[in-house]
Amino acid sequence: YLCEKGNLSFPEEERADLTESFQTVFLSSEEALDTDSLVSGCLYLAVCSGEPCMVLAAGSGEKKGQRRIRLPEGTDLKELEECIREALVIEKERAEITDRILEELCDGQDLQKIIDTASSICGNSILVNDISYTIIAKTYQEKGSEEILEDSNVYSLIGDAAIAEMQSLGIFKRIRHVEGPMVSRHPSTQQEWLFESVRIYRVPVADIAIPADHHALGYRDFMIMDILTKIVAIQLQKDEFFSRNQDAAYGIFIRDLINGSLNDPVGLEMRAKTLGIRFYGNCCLAAARPVSGNQSAHELARLRSQLTQMMPEARWTVLNDMIAAIFSEPGENAMTKRQQDRLSRFAEENQLSIGISDTFTDLLSIPVYYSQAREAALASLPLSPGYGMRFFSDILLNLMIEGICGRMDPRALLYPPLLLLEAYDREHDSELMATLKQYLLTSQNTGLTAIALHIHRNTLLYRINRIMDITGMNLNQVSERIRASLHFVVREYGDGI
Repeated sequence: YLCEKGNLSFPEEERADLTESFQTVFLSSEEALDTDSLVSGCLYLAVCSGEPCMVLAAGSGEKKGQRRIRLPEGTDLKELEECIREALVIEKERAEITDRILEELCDGQDLQKIIDTASSICGNSILVNDISYTIIAKTYQEKGSEEILEDSNVYSLIGDAAIAEMQSLGIFKRIRHVEGPMVSRHPSTQQEWLFESVRIYRVPVADIAIPADHHALGYRDFMIMDILTKIVAIQLQKDEFFSRNQDAAYGIFIRDLINGSLNDPVGLEMRAKTLGIRFYGNCCLAAARPVSGNQSAHELARLRSQLTQMMPEARWTVLNDMIAAIFSEPGENAMTKRQQDRLSRFAEENQLSIGISDTFTDLLSIPVYYSQAREAALASLPLSPGYGMRFFSDILLNLMIEGICGRMDPRALLYPPLLLLEAYDREHDSELMATLKQYLLTSQNTGLTAIALHIHRNTLLYRINRIMDITGMNLNQVSERIRASLHFVVREYGDGI
């Protein structure tokens, strides 16, 4: 309680000792701390060398000693003493409080009745959400809160718009930690929230939040939260809640990301952690669709299930007429070579068109990169089957040409020097155009180009020099290579060009 409420920092071993080792607290002075009059098992608050500190007296006789812990600068020791005394009084009521809540559980009451009982004990409202923001149980007494949630029930969702409105009213403003320091007491502010994530098998499945809507958060609220966390976990595990809701929650999370409604970095991180999702530095998006034209909900669900079994790390979800996933791996590449090979093979075996976006790091830009993956999945490349895996970078020029061809004759994009080279190939039955295309595809890597063409590297260098002599091109210039690449794409774009 001291650590969470007052932003006080203790090592784990000291925190355990403080939980068990003192029964009362006193205000003291630095002079008194240097005497042998300290009582074992008591906590003393004093200013030592100009800094506030806590002193725990322990042991007796020759083994009598003390542990001093420095407190944050500016801590009001009088306020702190009152806070600790209150906690010690309530601690004596722990058994009675626990029995009242457990009695509801043992009587077979539903979670809503348990939450109502806990709320009446702590005197503040309580809200329990599942991992998809479905309200499991809620208690609100204040009119403002009721207005926000009046259309919600145990089956409805709290969307990002509703949460944004709650934030504007001060609700959910501090949902992940309690505002400190401990001595700052703000009556009925609704800007302090006590938050706990409920876990089943170490996986977050639900959130419990207690707002300071009727009184400043105190030790009783922390005690209630500790009890409720265990009870909610028991109730949710009992009805197999996690297995029934995880996929739905992830799907809602991905949809919020792609449609741009989840545009707050803190909110995004909160949702990801609640779902147990970890994003590394680099990410990319995949979008898949069947080319057969059968895009029924049943078929998409079947394909999503197969993709999930094959690559569970990507957490696939159905989005309208697509099946989408976010890939994120440690290292430079968002998708490993093994993942690419497996996905490409799956696409060919099941006649899927799968588009892969560029690699990105800003998760708030996901709508942009999903449009890349979607366009790559929808693209119909000439001289290639309609199914398979393709990267957005591979179809970019085709998309550009499709846009231009609606306004001008695509033949205007052909590069005159390469028209000369095509004529030379026809006249001399040579393969200079094919050589240049492969050279550009390998990013001017002569070794890879020679291997791909099954020729000696010296033969390749001769052909490249011959190409530049015939066309007058300088392949060391970026602009020349772009025009040449565009020429090849235009040639492949349609028959008769």
